[in-house]
Amino acid sequence: MESMFWRVVTSLGVPGLALGVFYMITLNLELASAPPEWVGPLIFVTLCFAAGITFYALSLGNTDNIFNRFSEDIPSDRRDALIRTWNGTLKQKAREDTKVEINLKIEGKKILGEMVCIYTDIGEQKFDVSGLFHSGRFLRLDYANKDKSKVHFGTCYFELAADAKELEGSCVGFGVVAGEIVTANIMLRR
Repeated sequence: MESMFWRVVTSLGVPGLALGVFYMITLNLELASAPPEWVGPLIFVTLCFAAGITFYALSLGNTDNIFNRFSEDIPSDRRDALIRTWNGTLKQKAREDTKVEINLKIEGKKILGEMVCIYTDIGEQKFDVSGLFHSGRFLRLDYANKDKSKVHFGTCYFELAADAKELEGSCVGFGVVAGEIVTANIMLRR
């Protein structure tokens, strides 16, 4: 009986689990014998407990928390170097080289922008990019095709050269033509 109770409670997600734990804690309390003026406050405390656990669990999935935890303030010289148009080449196994242009801007600790790739077989593809800067020289950019009908997304990791004139790195993502996970090397210059 008890295992069935926990299966039902966990199927309701975090709120159900919170209520289930609270129920098990208060199981030995005899609420029926509690004075009527205490029943309302006890129900209110139960709901607040469940809401608190639920909102905490939801905040763990908030990507802004990830940016705040792992991104750093971008030094002004690096900030000035990143905010611009970067041009280069994407080299993918078994494909011709692809021309790439990335325009970056910075909002707080977030790096945002647009990437345009010109493929020989499918033409120009535009992507939204967002990411973060780490340790004064590493850049992570997530990208997703602006055309939502195409499953084409991934992540690139770059290292900014000491003179801040080159970004070199690797990308991994789902390729729209290949229909599978693909990898590529990418070299960009300003």
